[in-house]
Amino acid sequence: MRKDNPRSRWPHRLKCAVSAIALWLGLLGLLAVFCFLFPGPLSTPEMRVHYPMEFLRGLTQGGLLVGLALGLTGLFFATQRLRSAIAVLLAGAALALGGGYAQPWGDTLDAPVIGLDFLVLDLFALCLLFVPLERALGKPQPVLRRGWRVDLVHFGVCHALVGLIAAASVVPAHVLFSWALDFEFRQQIAAWNPVVQFVLVVLVVDFTCYWLHRAFHAVPFLWRFHAVHHSIEHMDWLAGSRQHLGDILVTRAAGFVPVFVLGFADVAVYAYILLISFHAVFIHANARVGLGWFGRVLTSPRYHHWHHTDQAGLLDKNFAVLLPVWDVLFGTALWRKDWPESYGLSGDGMPESWLGQLIAPLRRQRQ
Repeated sequence: MRKDNPRSRWPHRLKCAVSAIALWLGLLGLLAVFCFLFPGPLSTPEMRVHYPMEFLRGLTQGGLLVGLALGLTGLFFATQRLRSAIAVLLAGAALALGGGYAQPWGDTLDAPVIGLDFLVLDLFALCLLFVPLERALGKPQPVLRRGWRVDLVHFGVCHALVGLIAAASVVPAHVLFSWALDFEFRQQIAAWNPVVQFVLVVLVVDFTCYWLHRAFHAVPFLWRFHAVHHSIEHMDWLAGSRQHLGDILVTRAAGFVPVFVLGFADVAVYAYILLISFHAVFIHANARVGLGWFGRVLTSPRYHHWHHTDQAGLLDKNFAVLLPVWDVLFGTALWRKDWPESYGLSGDGMPESWLGQLIAPLRRQRQ
C-alpha cells in the first residue's frame, strides 16, 4: 500500500488553521467591542488611562475584518465548517455592534467588575508570540492539545478577576504589617535608583517565593491546592495558567509582604510584575530552550520542565521561580541536558474541569 506523502496533509492543516485563526479573531474582537461599549464595568481604570485608543480601535477593526474573511474562506473550503460558521457569526456580531469604533452605551457603571480588557490584550499578545515560537522550537504537539479547555478557563478566570485578586493579595500585608509604615528606611529605599530597587525586588520576592513553593510541596494541606498546577500533562504557554485560586492568593500575598515592608517605589514593583508575568508563561512553554550559560542565572523552560516531571527519583527539584541560585544554595537544583519524558501527577488523576479542580483540594489527599 502506498504511503501518504506528508506534504499532502498540509492543505488540510492550513484549512484547519484558517478556521482556528478566524474563530480566535472573532472571539477576541467581540470581547474587545464589549470593552469599548461598557468600559466602566469591563475594563481596569489603571490600565485604561494608558491605552493608545486609536491604535487599539484600529487593531480591533482590522482583526474583525480579517477574522470575517478567514471564516468565509473556511466555509468555502468546507473544512471545519462549524468552527468557521461560529467565527463568521462572532465577527459579524462585533461589527454590527460598531466594531473597533463602537462608542460607550450611555452612562455605565464606572467601577470595574471584571478585567475583560486585560484578558483580551494578554490572550492576544501571548498567542501571537508563543504559538509560533512553540511550533518552531517545541516538540511535536497539537496547539489545541488535551486539556487546553480547562487551562483556558483557568486563564480566563484569573485574568477576569485580576482586580479582585490584586486587592485580596495586599490585605494580609496591610493588616499584619501596618506597623512598618512608620519606619524611615521605607522612604530612603523608595528614593534609591529604580534599577537598584528592581534588582532588590527580584531578590527578596524570589527568595520568599522559593521557600513558599517548597512549603506547598512539603505541607500536605498546601499540596492539595498546588497539586492542581502539577496535574499538567502537556506543557505549553497556556499550561502555566492552571493554578488553584487559593494557590494564587497565598503566593501573591506572601510575595507582596516584603515589597510592602521595605517600601519599594511603584516603578520597581511594576517592572518586576511585568517580568514575572512574561517569565512565568515562558518557562512553561513547549519550547526546547535551555538559555545556555544564562540558564544558570535565570530559570529556563528546560530547568522548570524538570520541576513538573512525574519521573520517580526526580521529584521536588527546581523550586526557583526566577533565580536558580536558591536551588543551588539549598540543595534542590537539578541540572540536566535532556527533557522529561512525561509530566503530571502520579496516582489518581485530577478532575478535568475547572470546577472539579476548584473543589479538588477539599477532598484530595497528597499522592
